[in-house]
Amino acid sequence: MTPRRHPPAALRPVDQVDLLDALLCEIPDDAASAAARVADSLSEAWGTPVTVRWDAAAHRVDRPGTLGAGCVTLTWDPDAHLPADLRTTALQACAWLSMAAERDEARRGADAGAAEAAAVRDVVERLLSVRDVDQVLLSIANHTVALLDSDICGVLLRDGDEVCMRSCVGNREIETARLRMRRGQGVAGLVFLTGEPAKVDDYLRDRTISQDFMSLAVQEDTRSAMAVPLRLQGEFVGVLEVWRRRPSLFTDRDVRRMVTLADFATIAIDNARLHDEQAAAVRKTKQARDALERQVAVLARSSSLQQALLTTVRDGGGLPAVARTVATELSCQVGVYGPAWGADGGPRRQADDGRPPDDAAAADRDGAQRDLPAGPG
Repeated sequence: MTPRRHPPAALRPVDQVDLLDALLCEIPDDAASAAARVADSLSEAWGTPVTVRWDAAAHRVDRPGTLGAGCVTLTWDPDAHLPADLRTTALQACAWLSMAAERDEARRGADAGAAEAAAVRDVVERLLSVRDVDQVLLSIANHTVALLDSDICGVLLRDGDEVCMRSCVGNREIETARLRMRRGQGVAGLVFLTGEPAKVDDYLRDRTISQDFMSLAVQEDTRSAMAVPLRLQGEFVGVLEVWRRRPSLFTDRDVRRMVTLADFATIAIDNARLHDEQAAAVRKTKQARDALERQVAVLARSSSLQQALLTTVRDGGGLPAVARTVATELSCQVGVYGPAWGADGGPRRQADDGRPPDDAAAADRDGAQRDLPAGPG
């Protein structure tokens, strides 16, 4: 920021130094407005335009027409003379602006951290409210791809010596949803191998990862990728990975955000798994209870039938009485096939009244059937 050119030093107001000293005793609202006021005050005091530049001290080059402290550098016409009595004040102004800039950066960082924490908290609340494992995995992928401003996200879970894709969103190729990686293969395989987060800024040109999935990366138009481990109580259980299709860099802040999300995602997966196991145990318990109740009912009917039959036999009842008892207890029809039986329960003798044997047998059967009434139903 360069103010307008002012009159020569001989014509400047003598109170500009006092005004600058007073300014340095204030707490500025923001570094930008404070820098404009410093530039104006110094320009008035020196009689030459002064510019405030923000840069790191490591990049500052000491040469005529420059002066700086902290992250602030003052520049002016190198042919203009810097009054010795203003040098200390100018350095103080640089330090004051540098502290104001650091304060503003801290504010922005705090605001960004608060916004990030709120976003992560919202995602975590949503994840922990889901009870189905497959739905949890899908929710993790959807929330991660949005939170990391990515195009593809996958959740890979460990299966022996491999990590296997269990949920994937944003992919164009079905092969992406079927990925299986061993240690050292691709970005997820690198995480599987080292147990640490990994990222690549240019997938097709990076040499820190294997070349196993380069053709798939071309088909998916992958540019950059980042992956972090999923751990449960210190044990490696999988990988959470995101890909972008545009040239971009994943920052350290992105890594921290994804690691935090992965920690809560692992808890959500475990909660859903425990819920599924509990639900399965409840179903098995109910099935066992229902089977036991059926067995108890069968035993109860069997006991009742046995008691009724014992009573019938003890009271002298014959086959017709036994059949009636069975029909009553089991609510069914009972048929007895064989020799005809008399009213006393014994076999009825063949007729000797001159009837044909077939007619006598038919009469006996009719009599036997009349002795055995059908039960209900």
